[in-house]
Amino acid sequence: MINIFQPDINKDSLSLLSGVFESNWLGRGDLVTRFENEISEFLKLDEKRFHTVASCTDAIFAALKVFDFSKGSKVIIPSISFPAVPSAILEAGLIPVVVDVDLDSGNICLDSLSRSFSNDCAAVFLLEYGGVPVKKILGLNCNILIDAAGSLGTFVNDASSALKADFTCWSFDAMKMVVCGEGGGVFFKDDKMLEAFKEYCYLGLPSSGKSGIDRANSEGVWWEYQLNCPGRRSVFTNINAAIGLPQLNNIGDRFQRRRIIRSLYVKSFQKLPHISYVDQPSSSANAITYSNYFFTIFLEYRDELAIFLRDRGIYSTFRYFPIHRIDIFKKYATKCPNAEYFCNHALNLPIHNSLTDENIGFIIGSVEDFFSNEKFVSSKSD
Repeated sequence: MINIFQPDINKDSLSLLSGVFESNWLGRGDLVTRFENEISEFLKLDEKRFHTVASCTDAIFAALKVFDFSKGSKVIIPSISFPAVPSAILEAGLIPVVVDVDLDSGNICLDSLSRSFSNDCAAVFLLEYGGVPVKKILGLNCNILIDAAGSLGTFVNDASSALKADFTCWSFDAMKMVVCGEGGGVFFKDDKMLEAFKEYCYLGLPSSGKSGIDRANSEGVWWEYQLNCPGRRSVFTNINAAIGLPQLNNIGDRFQRRRIIRSLYVKSFQKLPHISYVDQPSSSANAITYSNYFFTIFLEYRDELAIFLRDRGIYSTFRYFPIHRIDIFKKYATKCPNAEYFCNHALNLPIHNSLTDENIGFIIGSVEDFFSNEKFVSSKSD
């Protein structure tokens, strides 16, 4: 099976993992610090502004706790969102407002956002769909939060696309561009918010405090402690860092490979009148580099093509199933005709670094074979 996502792990990770096991320290340690520093350098971000946790989902839940918005406030989200976002909003005592997306990008529709915005909106929680940067949002008196899980590698004018927000989170799970098994990273515009986030994600212990082991070397009673707040435990470990670090050595080449795969798809599918795809616009004002987390096509016979590809050993999918179609969130939704179109017509094809040239040729050939069916040929001539 050609998977929709597949990690690209090399022997260097095994070597680092062996060192972690031999050290007898599997938790947060020097490798985590090194990983945070190298990711920060890639993002062109001060390493003091970046922090890792156990998952991007943890980051979303924790951030909404730390912002401490007034209970009952509204948070606007696009219907094409990861379901952790509305779940975290509700857990924080807030109300999600689900709005439509743009057909050209999958990101939030600014007109739909404007119609739904009100004075009791505390935040807008955006998704950069498949690594496509969100359009600049002006004139809203609220916090801007961005789920950039698939946007590591997306840059606008040589700066990470998501750093314009008050909060941004990235994912390092088993399906992302940099795979650590699990893990998430966060950026806060406000340094005090970041410190509060660190404390919340480590049981409420002071972020500047020393561990029990460190204090044992200098203090008489090292097992006593106080908490600054109630908290949870969400830790990115040396094990996670050991898996991910070697992938950063050639991270530019990895994104270049994704760009090449996308260009091969576009070149081939331009010949097929039945297919369109999420575009990647640029302009003289904004030079954009895309992460290419997804390659998304639109077609009338989406389900039939997905089954045809599956039967040939190619796994395709659609992400993300719209929030307005999930029963427990339906009552929070506005009308979302574009998200509905996505739900019925969009298909994500494999685009990852483990794809060989032979795999890519087989995927393209299989899509072409599907449309060589007589009903498509005749409709083209009509």
